[in-house]
Amino acid sequence: MRNNLAADVRRMACVLALGIIPIGAGNILAQTPRFLSNPLGQNTYLSGFQFLGVTGSAGYFRSNLSGQGMTAFPGQQSYSDNQMSLGTTLGYTKMARSTSISVIYAPFYFGSLRSSSANSWNHSLNISTGTPRKLSPKVTFDFGVNANIYSFQVFLFSPMGLGQALTSTSNFDELAGAFIRRNTTNDALAAAMGGGQTLDLPTRAMYGDRNLSAGAQASFGYHHSQRLTFTFGAGGMRLQPLPSSNSRQNQQIRFGFAPVNTAFGMAQMTYTLDPRTSIGVSAAVSRPFTRGQDTYTTTVQANAGRILTRSIFVSGYGGIARITAVAATFPVQTAPQYVAGGMIGFRTRNHGFIVSADRTAGDPFGIGSSSNLAITGTWMWSRPGSSWSLYGNFGQQALTSLGASNTRGWRAGGGFSQVLGKGFVLFTDYAYFDFTARLTPLQRSLTSSSVRIGGMWTPHVGLLRQQPQTPLP
Repeated sequence: MRNNLAADVRRMACVLALGIIPIGAGNILAQTPRFLSNPLGQNTYLSGFQFLGVTGSAGYFRSNLSGQGMTAFPGQQSYSDNQMSLGTTLGYTKMARSTSISVIYAPFYFGSLRSSSANSWNHSLNISTGTPRKLSPKVTFDFGVNANIYSFQVFLFSPMGLGQALTSTSNFDELAGAFIRRNTTNDALAAAMGGGQTLDLPTRAMYGDRNLSAGAQASFGYHHSQRLTFTFGAGGMRLQPLPSSNSRQNQQIRFGFAPVNTAFGMAQMTYTLDPRTSIGVSAAVSRPFTRGQDTYTTTVQANAGRILTRSIFVSGYGGIARITAVAATFPVQTAPQYVAGGMIGFRTRNHGFIVSADRTAGDPFGIGSSSNLAITGTWMWSRPGSSWSLYGNFGQQALTSLGASNTRGWRAGGGFSQVLGKGFVLFTDYAYFDFTARLTPLQRSLTSSSVRIGGMWTPHVGLLRQQPQTPLP
């Protein structure tokens, strides 16, 4: 067990040295993610070294794989297990007048009650600024470093980026302003709202029952006036499967895809017409590459957002993208194509939800995809003064390509939590996952479901009253 833990830490250190980060599947505004998630299900910024808490759970997991092609188990295979997890979160934050720099590390152990070979260590490391650092009255700098080693069962319960943004504040003006004007003085919301969608969504299952994602990004902002802002950013990512000691389950879930590296750059102009309306234009280039696939995608688009009422905001974008193939094992569509998307958000004292839909171009996984359709949604309920909170989320993703008739997946989940007092929280969750890949000669369908019950404790009791709890495993 100690050898596995040391090997995982070495892998994370090697990838962090490359300087790479996850890129979102949404529009360019969501392509520089840097959100800090911890097992307490919230984004926290506490000065100095902090012990943020512990969390543990027990549950039941079941999966079913069917298809033909790259597998040692032809036909239909089923797997079920009783499982448990135990984790903690440590953090360090250096506060300054203009910004903060936070480091949050969350190791947690995942265990099987039926088979010790399924046991694994999972890790999450995040280094980020809160609100962007002011280099001068008009120039700001922002950066983030992120690395995660997750098993598939942990991925089932991981909160989505939109859900993190929704639970980071109960103030509608602050939430809407962050998405419409792309600025906020709430450090937790600033970190959460940048969360990309690629790693939230079901196609991550292509990288096996255990994988690593890591990266880094940096951006500069030039605030010409209170209304006009220019932003320039660059970064990259790596996503790769990791060996699993549970060879039978690993071969059930693994789809045989090679590690993918991605680099990107972007430039964006945002103009605020009035306190309720913002418009902008952007240009971006991304280049994902694997051993056999190397393409880059250029995108130019315009966007707009508006606060409609005291509880509803909307945003949308549209533009043109083109894929250029440098080396292609799988054929890709090189003709220009459209990109488009939109978001609607709703927030009151008790309820909140955000739904987004995005059609983007590119081949983020190096499998020949030409376009990507992603739909995500999250909902929460928490009455002020109540110890109860409810939440649910949904994510669907479909990849289209010249060599695949249908590669798609979706995941959904929900649950509730109750603050018991003195820093203790009880929670219950259910998650469902469905994924189908049709890439010649591979055809696979995977369905999984899991339920868990658990608890967590934090010494920072006041944090539990600030927002609903959506804990990680």
